[in-house]
Amino acid sequence: MGRRGGSGGSWGLAMLLAAVAWVFRHTLLRLLDHLAQRLVRWRLGGYRVRVNHVDTLRPLRTGDGPKVCVVGGGLAGVAAAITLAERGLDVTLHEAAPQLGGKLASWTHTFDDGVTWPVEHGYHAFFPSYHNLDRLFARLGISQRFATTPDYLILGRDGRSMSFAGLHRTPGLNLLHLAQMGLFDPKELVWDNPGVDRLNDLLNYHPIDTHERLDHESYAEFADAAGLPDRMRLIFRSFTRVFFAEPEQMSTAELAKSFHSYFLSHDRGLLYRYPTDDHAEAIWAPLQARLEELGVHLRLGSPVDGVTRQKNGRLRVGGRPYDHVVLATDLPGARRVLDGSAELVDAEAPGLRDDVAAIQPRNRYAVLRIHLDRDLRPGLPGFVSTDRIRALDSITSIHRNERWAKAWVAEHGGSVLELHAYSVPAALQDEAAIRQALLDDMRHYLPELAEARVVREVMHVKDDFTPFFVGMWQRRPGVASGVAGLSLAGDWVKLREPVWLMEAAVTSGLRAANRVLADAGLREEPVYSVPEKGLLHGIR
Repeated sequence: MGRRGGSGGSWGLAMLLAAVAWVFRHTLLRLLDHLAQRLVRWRLGGYRVRVNHVDTLRPLRTGDGPKVCVVGGGLAGVAAAITLAERGLDVTLHEAAPQLGGKLASWTHTFDDGVTWPVEHGYHAFFPSYHNLDRLFARLGISQRFATTPDYLILGRDGRSMSFAGLHRTPGLNLLHLAQMGLFDPKELVWDNPGVDRLNDLLNYHPIDTHERLDHESYAEFADAAGLPDRMRLIFRSFTRVFFAEPEQMSTAELAKSFHSYFLSHDRGLLYRYPTDDHAEAIWAPLQARLEELGVHLRLGSPVDGVTRQKNGRLRVGGRPYDHVVLATDLPGARRVLDGSAELVDAEAPGLRDDVAAIQPRNRYAVLRIHLDRDLRPGLPGFVSTDRIRALDSITSIHRNERWAKAWVAEHGGSVLELHAYSVPAALQDEAAIRQALLDDMRHYLPELAEARVVREVMHVKDDFTPFFVGMWQRRPGVASGVAGLSLAGDWVKLREPVWLMEAAVTSGLRAANRVLADAGLREEPVYSVPEKGLLHGIR
């Protein structure tokens, strides 16, 4: 009995020591993790930085401010218009389409059977690094209409998927976590890789140096030179196509900027937010209500042909004089307006029209919204990226994201999906071929829908999204156009801040508005960004 008791006591002591060791080890790991997080934050200078000086001695409003014309009713134009109107300026906003929204717009489509659906340019993810857009939406209560995705998921052709749910949020440590998850083998990527030095380009981002060094190299060339393994190439292929470019087209500098902006400059992860209703209801209704409340003169369905200068120095748009004009259209629209303003632009900003022509969109994108007679498997998030086989780059389950589609499926059954090709292959010339390729790819990734019947569908193919191709950075104009009183805004405008897509649009709109406010002697609106420089910038 005594020996058994002694053995049990020894076993109990061993368990106690193991428990103490486990607690000590995990306490030490937590401590080291906490220290690493603080070190990274210190190294980056914080995760949200203000990038402009706000002189608080200047007044916020003026009784007799300048008259401003904003051309373009997307995020850039609306951000500029709201900012200026809130300061008491007289603002007129022209939008060529019958509704606000630009590339984030929502409109309705009526099918042959009389059913009407909302239709959009495609699914938009609102990432946590969108600081200026978040401030605008939070101020108007729009953020309350959003939900957070449970996962950022990429589906591979081989049936394997890559999930970013639960990924460590701290920059740098998230890379180590990817290795721990088996996404890449550190030995293969680092120790046995002769191109390992090129990986520094992703970690030492600089808003000027990176572009001067790497803008003339494509991502495809970088991937080969850096020896990226297949799984990492898949991730970066998804990144390039989100920006409407093929790997052979996408600038390495722009890729490094995107990797910095979305992954290596903040601690809020990749789990983005999305609107829980269509864009018209969730986003543009409250934005338009705010514009009308502020007294902005809305001119919807009113395209602008050009800008001229009066003898007194003021600018003229649509027969009316203005002190400032903010050109905030998409690239094709900007080119039309600038070409219609050739006499003014060529005299004051020679080369501007040529630069805008050089960065015009070159790829088509396609969005196919379909109602199927059955649902796809449970458990998939409402949006997934796919490694393209022929055309498909992403699948959105609209009926799992937006209230109207949930109600539709609850009554009629099936599912409402959106199939998106960010960069339509040149070989797919007509819409019938694009449609078939999208459906074929969908059935590969969702074999449970192989026999599903398409009940109704609507597709559009457009070419108005901003390209970030090799060699375009140098030609990209900034907010200051060179024409006195004319500012440029949009996701195509060159900014020092490492911001993208919708955040770039809002940031450029704020920058343009601040030029007007400064000219009027008023206080600038704060502009925020993720850190401008990468984690290892200045460290070899």
